[in-house]
Amino acid sequence: MRNLTLTLLLMCTLGMSVSSAQYFEIGGQFGFTNYFGDLQASHLEPSEYNMALGLFGRLNLNRHLSVKLGFLKGEISGTDQNSSASSGRRQRNLSFKSPIYELSLTGEFNIVPFDIREDKIAAFYLFTGVAGFKFNPYADFEGERYSLRDLGTEGQYLPGSDNTPYSLYQIAIPMGIGTKINLNYRCNIGVEIGLRKTFTDYLDDVSTVYPNIEALDAADPIAAQLSFREAEYYELDLKSADEPAGKIRGNPDKMDWYFFGGVTISVNLTDEYGLDYTNSNSFFMVDF
Repeated sequence: MRNLTLTLLLMCTLGMSVSSAQYFEIGGQFGFTNYFGDLQASHLEPSEYNMALGLFGRLNLNRHLSVKLGFLKGEISGTDQNSSASSGRRQRNLSFKSPIYELSLTGEFNIVPFDIREDKIAAFYLFTGVAGFKFNPYADFEGERYSLRDLGTEGQYLPGSDNTPYSLYQIAIPMGIGTKINLNYRCNIGVEIGLRKTFTDYLDDVSTVYPNIEALDAADPIAAQLSFREAEYYELDLKSADEPAGKIRGNPDKMDWYFFGGVTISVNLTDEYGLDYTNSNSFFMVDF
């Protein structure tokens, strides 16, 4: 995947130097997010779709290649309550929500040539690139909202712990497919669906094993309560539950993913070289 990303970006860079038909567009996108992780490992849970909004600028280099800079704001969520009772995950009783703020640079390859001067007004495209994003998983407990990373629910802040706090700023690889339809010289609509491969297993604050809950409770009772919520599921007092230290809490061998799908709307900007310039589109003129 890294080689594919580098290849597409190189092609886009070369395309900028040889194309005489470049034009720029700006737009917005709205749709839905979801996630794969330790609380949702096998499918996109229908009840966990959340709204997302974004802005983007796209430089169309030629009939096949485009480069897009985008910003996306959304939320992801998950809960063990979506699991079947037979899986044993429901008893784990963990849940989370997290905002996502993403800045991405992607290269797009039109599967069929696309040029708004031609009769072809629609095209499918593949995309990939690189993104930086910020997240911050939280959970609600007894009417209060708590940042799970700050609590260290897997013992990150306990003396002698080998598990260090994770960073809230991460890198992802966007990849997916989209379609764009040119309505006229000025306006476009489209649909885009994409996954983000991340390099963290903590989008949901779940990764490794349970820490020593007795020690965590002594340091921070809320951290202990939100780390080992199985006691809450069985309506047990935390101190009367069996110590789970060292038992599997998540799967550190699989990194988390998040998903975006939605609609894009954009406006073409131009100069006299990028599109067939006339006084009728002078309002949209920009200089490159």
